[in-house]
Amino acid sequence: MLVIGSKYAYSFGRVKALEAALIDKTQFKRMAEASTAAEAVKILSETSYADLEGADIPTIENVLQEELRKVYDLAQHTSPKREITDLIQLKYDFHNAKVLLKAETASREPAYLVPLGIVDIEKLKKALKERLKDLPAPLAHAVEAARLMYEETGDAQTIDFVMDSEYTRTLLEHSKESSFLREFFKLKIDLENIRNFVRCQKFKVDFAKAYLDGGTIDVKTFLSFEGEPVETVINAVQTRKYNSVVEEGLKGYEETGSLTLYEKLTEDFLIEYLKKAKMVTLGIEPLIGYILAKEREVKQIRLILIGKLKGVDIEKRMSDPYV
Repeated sequence: MLVIGSKYAYSFGRVKALEAALIDKTQFKRMAEASTAAEAVKILSETSYADLEGADIPTIENVLQEELRKVYDLAQHTSPKREITDLIQLKYDFHNAKVLLKAETASREPAYLVPLGIVDIEKLKKALKERLKDLPAPLAHAVEAARLMYEETGDAQTIDFVMDSEYTRTLLEHSKESSFLREFFKLKIDLENIRNFVRCQKFKVDFAKAYLDGGTIDVKTFLSFEGEPVETVINAVQTRKYNSVVEEGLKGYEETGSLTLYEKLTEDFLIEYLKKAKMVTLGIEPLIGYILAKEREVKQIRLILIGKLKGVDIEKRMSDPYV
């Protein structure tokens, strides 16, 4: 017990030190208000992102990926619960597997693969062709299930649905010991299901295939909303913690036809929930919170810099940071 406690204490201490270096709201605001990408980068000159100065888009992507790679290296060396932190990182392997499977069905070269997963990309390619058992069990199971569903339906879109559902199921299964993380994942699943339901209604897609298991709203409830106005969904979640996200986000969708506001509000809500992880001293929660906060930080920096390089207005898509 002492050993486990000391592991948590070490992880907590490392995370507290690293949290102090996270980009805060004031810095992000200054970056967003900068007239050019170069000016925005100057604000990062004394941070770990100093190498971004004068960078083009490919270099920006490489620097940001390297920053995330450091975060996952930290998790692998300090995590008292590797089975959970590895699962957070495994989402990149799930993404890469989806890309490779869809390329396989279309007999074409795969689109962009993200080199941040636990499994080396070349090893992943080989395993998909020769031996699934060489992959982490959750990923191997998901790939097998996705292939079977594709064989039954002939619809490549089902690969996304099955892989996403398998990933969320695995996250919930391995977070049983932490009521904090379990609730976080359930909230996230609910909000993703609501977004996916609205999208499916708009594009006439069968929502039952896109539904993610593990949330607090069952698929039958969603299917009862089909053909109804978005107010029906808003009214159905009035007692939920995220009711304001759904109400404001879906009303924004009604006005604009875009889910951008809903997605921003969802991210803000989830990051606010995650902030409570900072208060846990002997648990995996602070490390998970830091990993997800760092991913949010990288996403925000990418949004600002690439938006400015391309002349895109990013103000409405900016989310609150972890600090």
